[in-house]
Amino acid sequence: MRFLICILTTCLAFQFATGQVRPKPQPEDVALAKKLSKTYPKDEFASVSRNVRFTFEIKKDKSGEHVVVSEELTESVLQIKDSPSLTFLQTVGYDSTSTIDDVKFMDKKGHALKTLGYTGSSSYEQNGIFHSDARIYKIAFPSEGQGTYTTYTYTKTYDDIKYFISEYFHDYYPIQDETVIFEIPSWMDIDLLLKNGKDIKKTETAGKEGLKIVTFKASNLAANKSEKNEPGASYYLPHIFFHTKGFKGKDGKQHTIFRTTDDLYAWYHSLAKQIGNDPNKIKPTVESLIKGKTTDQEKIEAIFYWVQDQIRYIAFENGLAGFRPDACQNVFGKKYGDCKGMANLLKEMLVVAGYDARLTWIGTDIIAYDYSIPSLGVDNHMICTLMLNGKKYFLDPTETYVSFGDVAHRIQGRQAMIEDGDKYILERLPEYGKERNKRETVMKFSLKGDQLSGTAEETYDGEGKTYILYAYSRINSSVKEDAVKKLLNRDDKNISVANIKTTDFEDRRGTMKFNYDISISNQVTDLENEKYISLDFDQEFRNLSFDSTRTKDFEYDYKYYNIKRIEFTVPPGYKVTHLPDNIDKSTSNFSLKLTFKQEGNKVIYSKIIALDNAVIPKTDFESWNNAVKSLKEAYGDQIVLKKG
Repeated sequence: MRFLICILTTCLAFQFATGQVRPKPQPEDVALAKKLSKTYPKDEFASVSRNVRFTFEIKKDKSGEHVVVSEELTESVLQIKDSPSLTFLQTVGYDSTSTIDDVKFMDKKGHALKTLGYTGSSSYEQNGIFHSDARIYKIAFPSEGQGTYTTYTYTKTYDDIKYFISEYFHDYYPIQDETVIFEIPSWMDIDLLLKNGKDIKKTETAGKEGLKIVTFKASNLAANKSEKNEPGASYYLPHIFFHTKGFKGKDGKQHTIFRTTDDLYAWYHSLAKQIGNDPNKIKPTVESLIKGKTTDQEKIEAIFYWVQDQIRYIAFENGLAGFRPDACQNVFGKKYGDCKGMANLLKEMLVVAGYDARLTWIGTDIIAYDYSIPSLGVDNHMICTLMLNGKKYFLDPTETYVSFGDVAHRIQGRQAMIEDGDKYILERLPEYGKERNKRETVMKFSLKGDQLSGTAEETYDGEGKTYILYAYSRINSSVKEDAVKKLLNRDDKNISVANIKTTDFEDRRGTMKFNYDISISNQVTDLENEKYISLDFDQEFRNLSFDSTRTKDFEYDYKYYNIKRIEFTVPPGYKVTHLPDNIDKSTSNFSLKLTFKQEGNKVIYSKIIALDNAVIPKTDFESWNNAVKSLKEAYGDQIVLKKG
């Protein structure tokens, strides 16, 4: 699937547009710029107007008739920041299925400007084995102070309408007025699905020669600024999602594109049939992996973990290769592949071993859609499904160290399309509660001089365990012991750990466990007859709060569940005179609970922090901030012991 994980670097070429020198900012434009700068004080530029027009045309090549889409954009940009000169930069993405042409720059009266324009392609290579057809066209021009007005235009052409997925309204700068127009011919069957667009106005009118003119208007759009841990854009940004059903050709023949989910699967399946797998090339390795294994689980794990460990995941996109899996023998021989290639290799290895394994298309949790809308935009990933004893096992070989039977957070609960010959199966993957990712810590301390000293046991499950196993596998053997110490002492010079015992780092099953001795400095203050003691040195989430400028929900990497219990033995001759206040703050999305109590000569400190859905929605920000305020107060408070 087109699942691109890369950093785009740009090789720039330069060109000059011919025309006149830009006129100086006009008084009315300066006045508008000053007004907009008050509304958007953090922005340098604003779009006064953006107009986008989409048209459709039938073309024919050796593969037959197909629909080409043209996008014509005209945008007028104003420098609103009071600065002598700035450079406006816009990037337009394209790939081997699309082109960018006819870039022009104009002044307010439509005269061509002598403005420097940047063009260039972007790609990213890693050791010569990553290839992407993704490109970036960079449009840039200098601006000569507050009120500078520039209009630019370009045309983007989609060679095949099936790759025409969606149109978003927002940009990284504010937009005063935006108009998006679709001129849909009578022979074209397409639905324009407005998502998250409660403030977007839509109208339909009749045009010449049977055209249906669909117009979307938006106004006063604030800049869409990137925010840490934001959800996928399709969940919150207004956009138009295209359901391209089909068209009537020039010869009168009806052409189906993705009218139904059956059509989408038929296209995917046609690509899968072109793979050209040669199982004989992988058979000896499969036989050696399962030799001596007596149970299905042992055989499947041997194959699944081999692909995880031996095949390097490298994203790959290039035309149809962005959708068609690479042959199993190619991935096996190269020892690298993208999600499709790795899923296909795993499937073929399991089939060679005698199991029923299927290719499976799926969208990760950054996508808001499922297969109820047949489109190439509903999935971005491929895994393998194993059918065994009436049960489906979802295997993702790109998730290194995920155990057999487990599912990574990013695809939990997602709808999957499983191949079934000329048919398919739609099924949602299991979704686990926060308990899957439990991290539990139990510590027992007493005082030795001015240090807390004792023993600890920490256990990790789910995403936390997977991360540790993956990180450990990537560390040089000579520093593995030091790496484990840094994990347990939080890379804090005040914490010393020793006598570490762990479970097997090669075992993906079960719980990851650490037992060790621990001593901590700087947690005890001794004042004559009193001792002040801080037990919690982790202090999770103390600095995670949200101000009024954040516009999006906060989405954690996974459902978080952390349990801590600390037993502190009060030294002889002392009594407890103060314990921090308990905290119990919760909503349907999170809970923070801290308790301090005395049982005999021990102080028992318990903490539970949970993000039940991995998301703190904006509606919970105030509750979360109040909870964190209480949390920080508890972290800053201390147990007080008095002698006598």
